Amino acid sequence: MRKNHVSVFEIFFDIFYLSVIFSLSINLLLKDGFGASSSRIYHLAGFMSLILFFGDSFHLFPRILSFFKRENLSIIDTIGIGKQLASITITFFYVILWHLGNIIFNTKISFGFSFLIYLLALIRIILCLVPQNENKLWFIYRNIPFLFLVLVVGILFFVYRNKNISLTYGWFAIFISLIVYSVFIFRRKNKSITIFIILKSISYIWLISMFVNL
Repeated sequence: MRKNHVSVFEIFFDIFYLSVIFSLSINLLLKDGFGASSSRIYHLAGFMSLILFFGDSFHLFPRILSFFKRENLSIIDTIGIGKQLASITITFFYVILWHLGNIIFNTKISFGFSFLIYLLALIRIILCLVPQNENKLWFIYRNIPFLFLVLVVGILFFVYRNKNISLTYGWFAIFISLIVYSVFIFRRKNKSITIFIILKSISYIWLISMFVNL
């Protein structure tokens, strides 16, 4: 019985999470700031949030359907494909987040750091597209460049945390997701992984909410 209760909670949380992310995305896309530059930041953040929504939808919607249609092999296969697509879209999410941080904080960081972000993102996407990427070893390989990507973005938001009061704790939300991804890579089959995934989802809601309050 406990397993069913946990499954029901997970499904309702998935629906809640996707609904909130979608609402925040629309809010940002429709938001106008004081001047073209401010509006551009809101719209770019909204686009970033929408990428997160669609990326997670690729595997969460099939997961929700699988709860109501158990042992449906076609849905289970869709979840696998959805996870692969989500791995790619979340990479784009952090690339955009990197650029948003540089715009908002008005940094003078050299192009070399942005090139590093692009390189890590490219390597990650290529590894995600490799047919055997679900192999345990390849699963670790494809996530190593992603962890470094998230780390660099997190450091950016930490270093400039005092330059924008709304994003003061942006770095903390990013590092929460970094820790969760690290745990997920090496404890993929652990029963407690669901708690970490929920924590990651909450950190994304928190992070995007910060952009709404800019």
